[in-house]
Amino acid sequence: MDLTMLAYNNSAGDYDSKFSTYSVYKKRIYDFAEILSPGSRILDLGCGSGINAEIMQSQGHSVTGLDSSESMLDLARRRCPEQFFIQGSVNSLGDSLKRYDLNVPFDALCLSFIIVHLNDEECYDLLKILRSLIKDDGLLYLSFMPLAEGKTPGYEKTSFSEDEIYFHYHNTDVLISILIESGFRLESRIVEEYEEKDGSVTADLFLMFRSTGGDPQYVL
Repeated sequence: MDLTMLAYNNSAGDYDSKFSTYSVYKKRIYDFAEILSPGSRILDLGCGSGINAEIMQSQGHSVTGLDSSESMLDLARRRCPEQFFIQGSVNSLGDSLKRYDLNVPFDALCLSFIIVHLNDEECYDLLKILRSLIKDDGLLYLSFMPLAEGKTPGYEKTSFSEDEIYFHYHNTDVLISILIESGFRLESRIVEEYEEKDGSVTADLFLMFRSTGGDPQYVL
């Protein structure tokens, strides 16, 4: 993921300019933030430049954002100075949470297009620990590009970056099964089309889960 992080460091401003005005993604986050309990504590993994954090903040929630790109975090801290942003990788999430002594569990989790930069093994490992980070009856927001014909994992240039970024297209049924087995219930499923730089169309999938009862151990 190092090359991907470097690409985001180099293109943070262009990324922010594009997606801070992209209404499709923003609406999905607004919908998520509006149904959370007032004053929820949200862990935003792959928080980027703070676009989502700003929306969640506007609905009265507090956000802890984690990202591997310091350039993105600089933008996020300027956009939402009252929220808390930390540098770290989701591949070593437990270490990051312990380093900053974060108060786990959270009321909600936001994973907005972060698993698209993880291979299958990395993604599955992350999904399997999410239940330990969220309270009972908490909400999980997950968005990604599902596996589809003609879509293969690899490094690609994007509309906001000339440097190549690693993208992975995940099997939706497998991800849902992992989360259900981990203690989540699928609540909503929305598909939106996204036009790529070359004119092709990619399906973006937005899933909402609710954590079910049980006795999760809040230790990573």
